[in-house]
Amino acid sequence: MNETFLVRRKITQCDETDPDFVSLFDVFNRTLTTMSLEEFKAYYNPPGLEYTDVTFIYIKGSLEGFLSVTFCNVTINNKPVVIGRSAIAISADARGGKLPVRALYLKFVRYKLFHPFRNVILATYVANPLVYAMICRYIANVYPRKNVTPGDKIIDLKNNILQHNGLREKEMDTFVVKVPLSIHLGKDIPAKSFSSENSFVKYYLSINPEFQKQYMVMVIVPVTFGNSYRSTVRVFKRFIRNKNPGSH
Repeated sequence: MNETFLVRRKITQCDETDPDFVSLFDVFNRTLTTMSLEEFKAYYNPPGLEYTDVTFIYIKGSLEGFLSVTFCNVTINNKPVVIGRSAIAISADARGGKLPVRALYLKFVRYKLFHPFRNVILATYVANPLVYAMICRYIANVYPRKNVTPGDKIIDLKNNILQHNGLREKEMDTFVVKVPLSIHLGKDIPAKSFSSENSFVKYYLSINPEFQKQYMVMVIVPVTFGNSYRSTVRVFKRFIRNKNPGSH
């Protein structure tokens, strides 16, 4: 992405009085899916909302994408849990470059550092196989993942989060959920996904071949210090490789 700059904002007021919320509503509808303003308010103002940490992606001065994490306080099995629901999207015209996934990852690390004793879980619904692959490349422990069998605690956590989101009955297969949203994938994402040789993309397609029909993969990431440390090492190594492409 040439001439790209990022602007980070914290949103707590989910209505028309907050210009950042209005900007998020605009770019969300242009890049990800279409919602009315009232639907969007409900989506970004769930029960237990703490705040939304959003990074706007500007390309040549135009708002073309965003990365966001909405942190919510919930109770699961009588224990307090912070659920971070993430979203990431870029306009069709701006696709082709590298999304700043590190900025999304850092939102969770930052939250954990400031709230070390909270049980923090990333739970998001991924419609794009290429985004799923990016998550797996950067984050050490991700569920579901190829050749990794989730334990009973992860399965129970998944079921409780789906129940909390009103999607428990929409689960078609383990971690695969049909959602009442039509995602703007365009023609390029399916074409790139089906032709990809990436093992993470292939795994996504193996468990969710109907991703163009409103089926998404629910992704869970435990935001622990161990997972954050291993993920940070991965991010740093990739940063070094990108800076020195001939060194590996």
